[in-house]
Amino acid sequence: MESALYESPDESGLGAPYLNQVVAVTPRLGYGELCARLKALEIEFGRNDRSKAAGIMPLDVDVIIWDYEVVDPYQFSRRYFRIGYNAISCGEKSDSPE
Repeated sequence: MESALYESPDESGLGAPYLNQVVAVTPRLGYGELCARLKALEIEFGRNDRSKAAGIMPLDVDVIIWDYEVVDPYQFSRRYFRIGYNAISCGEKSDSPE
């Protein structure tokens, strides 16, 4: 299940807005292996120390809920996550989940 893509501002106020999407999947990998593969994917798309220092985030993929438990409470509480999470929790798929 996936939310529509939606835009949210850079929280620092310095960068461009981000596109966000929340997806729910049933992975075949364990938690550690999935996180490692997601970080490798971020690196493949150009996320590194230089991009971070420049305020550029080409790709950011986080596991926020695992096995029905919130594993990243900070991200779970953020508005940019809650928009998409609420959309898929309600079974909605729209271009404007707000």
